[in-house]
Amino acid sequence: MRESLRTVLDLDPSLEVVGEAADGAEAVKLAAHLRPDVVLVDLEMPCCDGFVCTQELTERKLSRAVVVLSIHSDAASRARARAAGATVFLPKGTPMGPLVAAIRRAAGRDGAPLSGAPAARANRAAAWPVPPAYVSPPALGATQLPPKI
Repeated sequence: MRESLRTVLDLDPSLEVVGEAADGAEAVKLAAHLRPDVVLVDLEMPCCDGFVCTQELTERKLSRAVVVLSIHSDAASRARARAAGATVFLPKGTPMGPLVAAIRRAAGRDGAPLSGAPAARANRAAAWPVPPAYVSPPALGATQLPPKI
């Protein structure tokens, strides 16, 4: 799943995948090093779960946004993810078009390039797949930097 997600994200010229992690702890370390715009996180992953990972990413301001992908789409999981700092919560199986649109929104990139951003690869998106989850670039808020996933 991680490879297919990366392949699809790589096809979008407005996104750039800058890293991948095998678990939540590695995702946090990579985010600290790579400083992505958005981080994709699965709630179920080894080492530390997606809630802990999301909370650490947001508390340490390691990304502009955290987008959570999960098979758990119940109200309690959504509320917990929101409380941990998730910007967007999407069920696994969300079609790629809406997923990419959500990543762009989370990165502050609804369609128009950020001022000063190059036309190609305007959004740097760092997607770090975490089996079975994905961790993507930083949180909302960056204004002039191109989004990384």
